[in-house]
Amino acid sequence: MSVKKQQKLAKARKQADNYDKVGTDPFSRAPAGYGLTQTPGKWPWDNPPTHVDLEDAFEDIKKRMLVPETRFDLLRLIDAGVPIETLVRTATFGAFTKGLITPDVAELLNVPLSAHLLVEARNAGLTPRFNNNVKLDVLPQDDVLEIMRRLNPKRYNEYLDGTAFKNEEGEQSNKEQPKKEMSGFMAAMTGSKQEQETVNGN
Repeated sequence: MSVKKQQKLAKARKQADNYDKVGTDPFSRAPAGYGLTQTPGKWPWDNPPTHVDLEDAFEDIKKRMLVPETRFDLLRLIDAGVPIETLVRTATFGAFTKGLITPDVAELLNVPLSAHLLVEARNAGLTPRFNNNVKLDVLPQDDVLEIMRRLNPKRYNEYLDGTAFKNEEGEQSNKEQPKKEMSGFMAAMTGSKQEQETVNGN
C-alpha cells in the first residue's frame, strides 16, 4: 500500500474515532435536495422579500443599526478590532434569513452599509479595521476585551493605561472614567445632536 493511501486511511480512521467519541452519525443528515420536498413558504426566505428596492432596504437596515443598544454594541466591536466588513456581512445575512432582502440585494448593500459604519466609527472617534474573519457571537464584556487584546493590542493597552480617554489635544477628558468599561469612546459620541444627524444623513 502506498504512503498516500496509508495516510488517507489513517485520516479516515481518526475521523471515525472522532464521530464515535462525540456520538455523531456522519450519515444522519438530510440528503441533497431534501429542501425541495418541503412545503413552500416554510422559511422566511421562501417568501417574497420585504424590500426589493435597494434604497428602502438600506434605510431599514441602517435604522436597525441606529437603535442605541445595537449601535453601542457595533461600536464596541469596532473599537475591539472587529472589521467593518464582518459586521456588515453578518447584518445583511441576518436580514436575508429574516426574509427582508434577497441575496443579491444583500451583496449590493455591503458597500453602502460599510460606508455608514465607517462614518459612525469616525463620528465616535474610532479607527476601524476592514478585512478579517472574526467570530461575532461575543458581545459579553470579557469577550470583547479579549478580542481587543488579540486584534487591537495598542487600543487595549490604551484602555489599561487610561490614555484611551484623552482627546486629540492630549488633554484628559473631564468625564468620569470607568476603569474596566468599554465606554471610552462614548465621550466622542456626545457631540452635538445636530452633527450626528448630519452624519447619519437625517
